[in-house]
Amino acid sequence: MTLERTTKLAAVNSIISAGGDSAVTSLEGSRPASAIQGENILDETVKELQLTDWAFNTDLKLTLVRNVDNKIPITGNVVRVILNRFDDCNYFVAIRGDWLYDRNEASFVFTKDFTEVKVTYQLEWDELPEVARNYCKQRAARIYLDRTAPNNFQGGTSRQDEETALVILRRDEGLVGKHSMRDSLHAAGILNRSNNHGTY
Repeated sequence: MTLERTTKLAAVNSIISAGGDSAVTSLEGSRPASAIQGENILDETVKELQLTDWAFNTDLKLTLVRNVDNKIPITGNVVRVILNRFDDCNYFVAIRGDWLYDRNEASFVFTKDFTEVKVTYQLEWDELPEVARNYCKQRAARIYLDRTAPNNFQGGTSRQDEETALVILRRDEGLVGKHSMRDSLHAAGILNRSNNHGTY
C-alpha cells in the first residue's frame, strides 16, 4: 500500500460514502448531486477551520511594503494581519477590501512599511498538512450526514471521528506551533509589567 496525503477526491468520496452514496472518479465535469454537495461542504469546512490561526496557515515575520500610493495591498487569501505589538503598538489596522486600513486615521495611506507582521492565510486543499485534511474530512462527513440523513444511526460514530480528529489536530498544533504565554497580547503585557518591576 502506498502511503500519501489524502487527495480532495478521496476526501469527498469518504464524505459521501458516510451517507451510503457511491464514490466518483473525478471532481470535474458532470457529477452526481451527492458529490457536488460533499465537495461544497468540504470547502466550507476548510475555510471555517482557517479563520483561526494555526501554525500551518500563519507566517510570523512578514514585511508589508507600501506601493507608490503609500497603500499596502493585501492578497485575497489573507484573513488576518497582526502588527508587531512592540514596535507598532500605536497602530490599529484592519483588512478592508484588498488593502490594509488605518483605523486611527480612517485612511488606507501609511507613512511607513511594517516588519515582523503576523499574517494568517486561507490555504487551498493541496497546501494543507495531513492532520488538517483529516479533520476537515471528518467534520465535513458529519455535516453531510446531518444534512442528508439526520436520523442516520451513524451520526454518533461520525461525531466521535470528528472529535478524535480535532484532538489529533490540536496535539499537532501544540508540537509544531511552539506556542508560549508571550503569544498572547494580554499575557505579554502582564509579563512585561512584571519584568519592569524586577523579580520577586
